[in-house]
Amino acid sequence: TLNHIHLNVVDLDKSIQFYGDLFGATIRDASPGNATLSLPGKPAWISLTKTGEETGHYSHVGIGVDFDPASGDAERLASEINAKYPESNAQPTGATASGPNTRSVYVSDPSGIRVQILPKEDDGWLPGGPVGKKILNGTQG
Repeated sequence: TLNHIHLNVVDLDKSIQFYGDLFGATIRDASPGNATLSLPGKPAWISLTKTGEETGHYSHVGIGVDFDPASGDAERLASEINAKYPESNAQPTGATASGPNTRSVYVSDPSGIRVQILPKEDDGWLPGGPVGKKILNGTQG
């Protein structure tokens, strides 16, 4: 499935308004400098990160597949991709500010375009955002 697109944006608030107005996107979660917007027909979403650059740009696209982070799929998948396409530099997500993360695998296609492979059910919640903190603390289901 096409899971999400990640964009680096100059003005986060204006971008949230833009995607909300044009596509009916609503804020799913946010953390400082980041927002995840759910698109109608979920689980598709848009991920926005504020950039310090003068113009925004594409970061990566997320492709959803049958993928179980809890069973080591990230490491297995990265290893299999690198065996077949060594130039792809496939890597599990790795540690984040919220702790260890094997949620996905990042890979470069033959043209150097970044692709994130993740579970097709992933809905974009941010572990460090308000909703993510509640989920991690067990106060929201």
